[in-house]
Amino acid sequence: MLSTKLIKPSSPTRSHLRTLKLSPIDQLFTYTVKPSAICYYSADSSNSSRSEDVARRNRLETSLSETLTRFYPLAGGYIKDSHSVDCNDEGVEYLEAKVEGQLSQLLSRRDEMIYQLVRLSGGESTSPVASIQIGVRIHHIVVDGFTAASFVSAWATASRPRPPPKISGTNKVVTRRLVFDGAKISSLRARAHDPSFQRDPSRVEVVIALIWRVLMGVRKAKHGRLMTSQASLSMNLRPKIIPPFNPCAVETSLQDPKVYSTVIKSRNELHEAMEEEEVDVFMFTSWGRLPLYEADFGWGKPVWVSKIHLPAEQIFLLDGEGGNGIDAWWA
Repeated sequence: MLSTKLIKPSSPTRSHLRTLKLSPIDQLFTYTVKPSAICYYSADSSNSSRSEDVARRNRLETSLSETLTRFYPLAGGYIKDSHSVDCNDEGVEYLEAKVEGQLSQLLSRRDEMIYQLVRLSGGESTSPVASIQIGVRIHHIVVDGFTAASFVSAWATASRPRPPPKISGTNKVVTRRLVFDGAKISSLRARAHDPSFQRDPSRVEVVIALIWRVLMGVRKAKHGRLMTSQASLSMNLRPKIIPPFNPCAVETSLQDPKVYSTVIKSRNELHEAMEEEEVDVFMFTSWGRLPLYEADFGWGKPVWVSKIHLPAEQIFLLDGEGGNGIDAWWA
């Protein structure tokens, strides 16, 4: 470990923005759940001299401070009693570490080593061959996956050598990864095509359908009969809401009463199903097409983006290596 420090926003948060009240939907998440990801950069795109390396590390910290001015709740503290965030500019924990080895060694053993590598809360990891990994962990009670990806994208934009834009402890769960390449997904979509459908199934839908079918088969073999089954998929409603959400907005609250009531109704139905012993509920989450593979901090785009160890039993879908295909992380 090279250093551990707090990075504060470059500008103080205005007084009328000091308290962020969480919506009832935000309060449904426990404080231990942290949406998190790691971006891996190859040695070719990050090869630099010692002086350039120091300048890059300084730029990462400076750009993080600038970005926190826009995402100011991330630098505050959660107040459990009032279900709010005190946007006090206390700062975010920033860790920097150095490890021996090469990125190719990690990628060749990614399923074996990923959990040991990513226990840090967030920050930068470097190696003697100048490969770089940047990890981010944020509590789900403050942001969701879309906002976390927007934060990484904004931080990367501010870090590139150009003028900046104006603008938890859990039970032990084993995580596995299933890889679906782009060609196989296209084949699945072609097989699922039906002229009677209003639209063809998306790549996420066919992957979920395949995994769901396999899981139902496993449960049938275990119980000797086919169980009632339900799949739950978290969705990003921002593009569907009018007026559209600000992509830099941290809060995930829904102001439209009709939309809010629909979300609460769906949530209650899901929890009722989960409480029934005769119903199998499988939880899916997708970060597909989020701009994590566009996170260019100045030395190129990541060659791979992974998920940190999942805190609960669920299936997490993320774009595969290079942004092609889908990696299904299974806990």
